[in-house]
Amino acid sequence: MKILRKGVLVVVQLVVTISLLLQQCPVLAFAAPGQIQSDNEMTESAADQGDEVVAQDAASAEVSVSDDSASAAQAVASTEPSSVPKPSNPGVWKTVGSCLWMIDESGLMTIKPEGDGTGYIDYLDYRYPWSEDSKSITAIVFEGDVLLKACGAYKGYFWGLSNLKSVDLGSIKIEDSCDVDHLFYKCDSLESVKVGQNASFKMSTWGDCRVRWRSSVDNVVYQLGNFPCDVAATYTRDDSVVTGSWFQVGMCKWMVDEKGLLTIKPLNGSSGSFGTRDGFRDQYCPWSAFKD
Repeated sequence: MKILRKGVLVVVQLVVTISLLLQQCPVLAFAAPGQIQSDNEMTESAADQGDEVVAQDAASAEVSVSDDSASAAQAVASTEPSSVPKPSNPGVWKTVGSCLWMIDESGLMTIKPEGDGTGYIDYLDYRYPWSEDSKSITAIVFEGDVLLKACGAYKGYFWGLSNLKSVDLGSIKIEDSCDVDHLFYKCDSLESVKVGQNASFKMSTWGDCRVRWRSSVDNVVYQLGNFPCDVAATYTRDDSVVTGSWFQVGMCKWMVDEKGLLTIKPLNGSSGSFGTRDGFRDQYCPWSAFKD
């Protein structure tokens, strides 16, 4: 009996010991293989999601930096000084002959009669009255009836206005005795010239004769100052030389078609003359670009 009791005690102690060991071991050790794999996949998925969040945060940071850089660049550009200087006395009207002239903040110079009727300009000094602000003028508009008479400045009234881009002559009148051969010479930024219905002037070369101006009315390409009078039109700078386009020369116009045929005829009416060789592209003939 004693032996049996000792055996039972040994068994009981062994069971207790095993129970304690089971309580201390991780449950994962007795989990099914499928459950272990599922737990691993969940862990990897969480890690991947964490990586995606980090990547998105980094991209957002890059976009923010890019936007900040663009804003900084725009701020720097806005503070850079303009190449066109401001006029010395913007908005102040001054007199020249019997006309008034003024340059506003934007660089627009307006010329108009001082009173009712026609105003004239016969400036006889060596320099034109707006020479101090010559680089500030970006546009010129003639209002009312303005008559250009004698000009003492041998370089012309508007010589060397390097930032001038547009001119509206309105109904300007220019006396035949007024030398305007260099009226807009060295105005290299000039892009358009508008002529009113009642404008009157003789055909003359107002600037660089190598630069051409296409009419909005008849599509003929003219030299600056050789525009027809009594025709309201806008002339846009056009240096292209292409077939099928009419070009003015003297009182005639010419064209070379796609087959190489050169046609010359009067500019207006039944007769016309070539005039001088001035303004010909190679100083010999105006159609030299098509000689080949």
